[in-house]
Amino acid sequence: MNYLPRLKWILLFSTIVWSLSCSESSTGSKPFTVDINDIWIDSSTDMDQDGYHSTVDIGFNLSSNRNATLVAMVGIRSTGGQDPTFYLYKTTESFTHEGTAPFTISLGDEGQEISTGCYDFILQIFLASDLEGSRAAISSEENSVLASICFEEHANDESLIIALENPLFTPMEITLTNYGTKTANPGETVSFIITAQNPGTVNITASTYGKTSVGDLIGSMMGWDFNLDVSGLSTVSRQLGLTQDYIFYYVNNSSATNLTPFWVNYESVEQTEDNIFFPNDSQTYSTGYYRAYGNTKIAAGIQGTQNIVLWDEATQNFIPWTENQSVLLTYAGGLVIPSSDPISNKGPVKAASALSRVQKNKNNADQKNEIIYGKEIK
Repeated sequence: MNYLPRLKWILLFSTIVWSLSCSESSTGSKPFTVDINDIWIDSSTDMDQDGYHSTVDIGFNLSSNRNATLVAMVGIRSTGGQDPTFYLYKTTESFTHEGTAPFTISLGDEGQEISTGCYDFILQIFLASDLEGSRAAISSEENSVLASICFEEHANDESLIIALENPLFTPMEITLTNYGTKTANPGETVSFIITAQNPGTVNITASTYGKTSVGDLIGSMMGWDFNLDVSGLSTVSRQLGLTQDYIFYYVNNSSATNLTPFWVNYESVEQTEDNIFFPNDSQTYSTGYYRAYGNTKIAAGIQGTQNIVLWDEATQNFIPWTENQSVLLTYAGGLVIPSSDPISNKGPVKAASALSRVQKNKNNADQKNEIIYGKEIK
């Protein structure tokens, strides 16, 4: 710790003088008084959040009864050390002051870094024309704000923040290997703070899926597993998204009948069937993530009949074909539409409609590399 030459603080009457009245000149002017009315931590820097600061700004209120040119000095000593003496750490530039106003003194700035440890401080105010006796002073012995403030060198006060965004439609569980697991709700970003030495590379895994009211999987679980180069970085942001090869469906049934079950990619080798139920209550229900194809068909059974509701991408073009996409499938009842090509052993197909419900990629075109795409977990 590079401090100015050691300077013992001489305290009048063996105590710290809070204020002292004196005559600034021999001309008979009124006695000058100055007081430190309050003191606080105005701000601090602790990038790695370990309780040790690289910089601390001390704020205080200064009151004087008339205009004067002043200098502030800060003394320092190790907390709990055997030497009770404060040694000069910093002297401010001279400044003029009258009345009451707040001031700030910075500790630990570049060129005046403080070695790792905890310290007590004293603040003294002097007339610029007389640096021998302080006119006001306050120390850690009178105010705990100045007691046991912990510092470390700037090079040791570093951290790495990794921010991961969930742009999708269901909660996403995200794990930063060796650093913990967090849940990001739809549209939310979670951050991991690494306070140790930059690891160079980190492994990230994540998963999300649609589920029933009792927690059963709907559709496919989407997953991510990748390594991220963080060498030399202090902040990293990534979006965990899906390409246009995947889509999330919502269903709203305002007809006179309930719908169950639910088929996606109907009558294809990719067909899935979910035994889920859409009541005719005009409420919107979420389903899950599925593969999207140009010839995708989606069907829902009309409860108590052999009929189905059909949504057909080839004729309705309801898939928006964007990253992080979703669609709202609606059914309000209507006339039975005869099918020229009967579907399996089901009866006539009823009319349905689909509305795009898209979560667009928030990144600009030149930031595509900031997206990490997931895929199905088989």
